[in-house]
Amino acid sequence: TRLSRSTSLNNISNISVKDNQNYKLDCHDNIGNCHEQSSVPSKEGSAVIGKAEMLQMRRWMVKMVEELKIKRRVVLEAEMRAEALAEQLHTTQIHKDSELEEAKQREEKLEHSLARLRQQCEDRLKACEVEKIQQQVYKESNIHVQEKSRNEIRQLKTQLRQKEKQTCELEAQLQTEKTASAKLLSQWREAEGKLAELGQLYQACEGSITRLEESVVLACAANRRLSHKQEQHATAMLEKVRQINDLEAELVKARVQISELAVEAVKMDGAEARVAALNATVLQLKQENKRLEEQMEQEWQRRK
Repeated sequence: TRLSRSTSLNNISNISVKDNQNYKLDCHDNIGNCHEQSSVPSKEGSAVIGKAEMLQMRRWMVKMVEELKIKRRVVLEAEMRAEALAEQLHTTQIHKDSELEEAKQREEKLEHSLARLRQQCEDRLKACEVEKIQQQVYKESNIHVQEKSRNEIRQLKTQLRQKEKQTCELEAQLQTEKTASAKLLSQWREAEGKLAELGQLYQACEGSITRLEESVVLACAANRRLSHKQEQHATAMLEKVRQINDLEAELVKARVQISELAVEAVKMDGAEARVAALNATVLQLKQENKRLEEQMEQEWQRRK
């Protein structure tokens, strides 16, 4: 899924850059042809434009309208792809939130289990101490057995202290993972805000392009009615083309920001791996504690 998202974003950027370059070249060629045609004087006089020039100007204006329609279609396709990407990001965020909630629940269960194990270990240590006193009272003659029991109890206490130390380290790691999860959650919220801003930017660009198309249609109608205002319309068209180029540059920036959001989505995988490793370590510690309890129980039965 991450590979398909990255590929689609790269395709969007490549298509947009190529379309912008081709569109700018066509606009410059058409504007150059318009200036060349307007600079050549007609046979009937410099103040009147010939029918052939008017026909050529109409064809050029029709071509410009077609190109604007093509660009509008490209922008709509890009907007559809951006909406699809937004849906994917929303779905991914919901999935990550559920996983974070499950991780929190597992952490709470592990904390309760660790507290219960600690209490059981303390109880067993007290029981071992009581047993030690009883052995000293009832078996004062058997010094060798008593010394051996003491050594075993010391070893068990040492192992328990080591397990408690490992438990403290795991608790510190859990706290670190909680902090990292909170940081990632804040990053996702920032990504949501950026995505909303990009949606507003797309809507503004669409409205601007619609207004520019309407302005071009009005300019074509005015050019057919008033031939003496040709230079004014040409200047207005140049300004409209410049505005379209600026809007397309803003669209390219918006696509780059969407690509950055996709890169931020990849960072969530590292946190999942760390949480899985931490859960495996906690499970191993529980198994070792269980084994230690069994050893202590066997020692207790043997001494009885």
